[in-house]
Amino acid sequence: MTQAMVIKADGDAARVDSLKEGDLILSASEDGTLTTDTVSGLSVAFPEVEATFVAIVTDGNATIALTPEHHLPVGAACCTSLKQGKHIKVGETVWAVEAGAVLIARKVVSKGLVKDKGLQCGGTQIEPSCPRIM
Repeated sequence: MTQAMVIKADGDAARVDSLKEGDLILSASEDGTLTTDTVSGLSVAFPEVEATFVAIVTDGNATIALTPEHHLPVGAACCTSLKQGKHIKVGETVWAVEAGAVLIARKVVSKGLVKDKGLQCGGTQIEPSCPRIM
């Protein structure tokens, strides 16, 4: 989504569409510790492509918007269990990095689908929902 956010390595929030190759963003490792990942030159933005996103609202009143195929860590402990956005259910616990570089567990209180413009397809694994360049 055009307003989708990530947390950069310095703890500041940034719009996904503002990321540049080489930027460092925070992510959770399998053992639940925060680590950094580098935005790849293979990360491709499609700001004008309309797509369907899963919008997950948490008990912290945050909305996590992601493509249906994007994975999030779920469960009582972070971060060995992953689910695609389309399979996450109300009542489940999801893990996210919040502003200030904090990894936090949140309960899903509602979930829906929204249409918006803007896809960010990152790294070497292109999501099935990302447009194909032929």
